[in-house]
Amino acid sequence: MDVTPQSQVVRFDTSQSSTNTSTRSHAKPPSWPIRRYTPYSKTPRSRKLNTRMGRIERTPVVGGDSETDLKKLVNKTWHVYQVTPLADFKHDAASLRKYSKHLSAFLQAESQKGIGVDVENIVGDRAVFSLMQGLASSPDDSEAVELVVKVKSQANGGAASSTRETLHAILCSVGADINRKETLHDSLAMLPVLIMKGTVAVSSCVIKWLESQFDCHIKRMTFNQMKLAWIIPIWAGAGLEDVSKPIELQYTVPKDIEGLNTITLTVEHKDAQTLWESVHDGSSNEVSGEEIAAFIKSLEAHFFYHFKIHLEGMSLTRIGTPLAFMGCEGRIKIFQGSGVIQILQYLTELATEDKFGLYTH
Repeated sequence: MDVTPQSQVVRFDTSQSSTNTSTRSHAKPPSWPIRRYTPYSKTPRSRKLNTRMGRIERTPVVGGDSETDLKKLVNKTWHVYQVTPLADFKHDAASLRKYSKHLSAFLQAESQKGIGVDVENIVGDRAVFSLMQGLASSPDDSEAVELVVKVKSQANGGAASSTRETLHAILCSVGADINRKETLHDSLAMLPVLIMKGTVAVSSCVIKWLESQFDCHIKRMTFNQMKLAWIIPIWAGAGLEDVSKPIELQYTVPKDIEGLNTITLTVEHKDAQTLWESVHDGSSNEVSGEEIAAFIKSLEAHFFYHFKIHLEGMSLTRIGTPLAFMGCEGRIKIFQGSGVIQILQYLTELATEDKFGLYTH
């Protein structure tokens, strides 16, 4: 994903204070209500913390081939989509082979029309659907489905031809609301989250085919400030093996301010964890909206103390933790396999909570 220029990154140590506050503020004064981050009357499951001394316990990692499958999702930038129930979608091997054949034929036909003739936007000519192990976190989850599209490159001078991947996608449902699933007709498959990595040309073709083949609708997911803020305390301290990456909050500067597009606030993981433990009720396994608001406001207040800039007058557009990076435009990057289930469960909840008409059939 895009790297913030170092000239726009502000780092500070939360254990120290400073009186050097000559930076001028161009933004509006604080105006966020305390319930800015309280969109739900009851905290959904992935926003409940299994706490021990205020720390989030790590989600168990599956073993064997399932663990290998989960590693495919790590250190890649994915575009996130939400999907309405798929009509007559089957998970058996014969059906997946049929889908692979039909999508391959569709992609080949699109290529012959001249779509994706640009070297950087080649559609591909071979699609393969397969089951992906390890993402179904409960017996009620549908098995995840992996889709890979490849194109064969013609070699010159008699050299052997090679293939390269033009798209990698996962359709999944992780920890979805059982009550919603039970209301679905038997012919509808519940796979509300689609994460996709690929060129624009092949992504558009695949989405077009899925919508036509399974009478569904696929829409790009975006994450507002509220949704970004909820994941910070959940992902930041999930008992990770590697906490070398800091917590980063990127704010977009109002357009009327020239010469500066974004401000990135960087906090060391241990300092962010300490702050979270100071605002979170360690005796509860739920995260309240007030705790989220207090956590964010504390970071913004500390930033204002040092630099006299009101971050709350700007838009929080990206967050980064040792576990994952997430942008408001609908892109994610997972850094550690131990958090894949937790992240996809959160995305599943967002996809099914949205007023997209997903599960009102």
